[in-house]
Amino acid sequence: IVHEESGTNVALDYSMEIGDADAAFRDAEYTRREQFRCHRHTGVPMETRGLLASYDQGTGELTVWGETKVPYFNRGVLSSLMHMPEHRIHFIEGDVGGGFGVTGEFYPEDFLIPFAARFLDQPVKWIEDRREHLMTANHAREIECDIEIAATSDGRILGLRGQSWTDITPKNMPEWGMVNSIDQSAHDPAAAYMAVTRYKSDDFKPYLFKTNNYGKSWRMISKGIPDDAFTRVVREDPKRKGLLYAGTETGMYISFDDGKNWQSFQLNLPIVPITDLAVKENDLVVGTQGRSFWILDDLTPLHQLSDKIAKSSSHLYEPRITYRMGGGSRWGGSSSAGENPPNGVMTFFYLKDEIAKDDTITLEYMEINGDIIKTFSNIKEKKEKVPTVDSKKGMNRFVWDTRYPDAKKVPGAVMWGGSHMGPKAVPGEYKVRMTVNGKSQTHSFVIEKDPRIKTTQGDFEAQFDLLMDIRDRTSEINEKVLTIRSIKKQVNTLTRLMKESGFKKDEIKEAGEALIKSLTEIEESLIQVKSKSGQDPLNYPIKLDNKIASLVRVVAGVDARPTAQSYGVLDDLVSQSQVHYKKLDKVLTDDLFKFNNMVSDAAVPAVMIVPSEMSKEN
Repeated sequence: IVHEESGTNVALDYSMEIGDADAAFRDAEYTRREQFRCHRHTGVPMETRGLLASYDQGTGELTVWGETKVPYFNRGVLSSLMHMPEHRIHFIEGDVGGGFGVTGEFYPEDFLIPFAARFLDQPVKWIEDRREHLMTANHAREIECDIEIAATSDGRILGLRGQSWTDITPKNMPEWGMVNSIDQSAHDPAAAYMAVTRYKSDDFKPYLFKTNNYGKSWRMISKGIPDDAFTRVVREDPKRKGLLYAGTETGMYISFDDGKNWQSFQLNLPIVPITDLAVKENDLVVGTQGRSFWILDDLTPLHQLSDKIAKSSSHLYEPRITYRMGGGSRWGGSSSAGENPPNGVMTFFYLKDEIAKDDTITLEYMEINGDIIKTFSNIKEKKEKVPTVDSKKGMNRFVWDTRYPDAKKVPGAVMWGGSHMGPKAVPGEYKVRMTVNGKSQTHSFVIEKDPRIKTTQGDFEAQFDLLMDIRDRTSEINEKVLTIRSIKKQVNTLTRLMKESGFKKDEIKEAGEALIKSLTEIEESLIQVKSKSGQDPLNYPIKLDNKIASLVRVVAGVDARPTAQSYGVLDDLVSQSQVHYKKLDKVLTDDLFKFNNMVSDAAVPAVMIVPSEMSKEN
């Protein structure tokens, strides 16, 4: 099937009834339906038919020159009709450049000309003068036939159903116009669209036609397309009636009113001839002449677009079904490489005016019960690389990668095969809420699994739960590291300021050094502090934080239920980590508490005056 969305290659069906066929089939004692196919069986030049016959009275032999394709068959038939033995009948095919005609059956002239030659006792020549045989030929290509008969038990035929063809060429179709494409409506079986071209006759006007009555009449629907943009293809959107796409010599056009008016739909498409169009799962596939093929991702905003939406100050479109799949949007490093559709929930929204710098627009992705998963806005984050929401005038698009928040990170930490990424949402129903200056709109949407896999919902949920546990354990261990580093930094700063300000307390200094030593031992068990570059883990083995984070790629590497080993490894790593957590708790409860008391008892000033370098020189 060329166009899968229509489910058939039939361009147009036309029916005609004589009598009450339904009643005949209803009252019949016997019905039979047969379907058969005739393959292509000839392929000869279009030439007129001719025949030459000569009879020899002396030998009693008859010679026939002509276009016969099956001489043994025709010889047998002629022998029977003329009461002559077959061995005295000779057929000679004097074809030049083809079959000198196209007959393959026994026609009336195949008997009349030899009969006349025998009884007139002289050669007889016959050339067909029918003009149509110079224009066409008995040249059968592959066809499919479907016929049904209703009859009585005594063999009387009551009804017959079959198929036939009729000429439905538009009366206003220009002479020598070439039908380049026909598209049957997915919404009305009587409607069809046709693109006709005459550029081979130096006529570059677009000729688009539509019928509403199975081709009995057609009307031109080319208004809005320039006179020099001849059109090769027109397609109707299978989801929205009257939404049409046209491919011309100079680009794309679109109509929202069934072809009454057209407007440019070029977007980022280069100026290039459009040779064919197809709508596949709400994407528009565009075939070009010389610039490969292009795909317009997600036509659902066009399906939802209305005058009310166009006049609104802002509008959130309902996202289409998103399939949970792996991979990214680009493949290969070449600048000319193709680009896949975004991997995530494509969220389209319209803004009548650009959002002011001081105003905000947010997109909140939520579970179906309203719990917020992630929030994005037009405000750029300074610390983290978080996608921002566009706020320009007109149509905007944001893509949520379906991931939950990432694990807590340690700045500058080198990871070897580990990942802080949050897990992907499981297949199911979710919500998105857009808020523009305090005004909110909400739509639900669906995430579905890759239809090629057999993973169950229970498998997805088990995978999600384990990945969330890994993420939380990664955040937990990294939070411990950040706590340790914060305390060490504060102690170092305090003891340095005490030394530089002249506030000497050796016991505080020694207690601080002991505290830092204890914390460092725990820190170095949780994270590899020596790794500073991506290749350093080759020399310095990864520690518990990296080992836990490495489980993400193992569990999320394929959409399947996690293995028992994955659970076992996580449990073992968590048990090892908790040993160090207990040590940390003791240090914070005992050593840090004592250190703070020593600082308090010594009345160390909250603000200490440190002499500048210049004052030291003086």
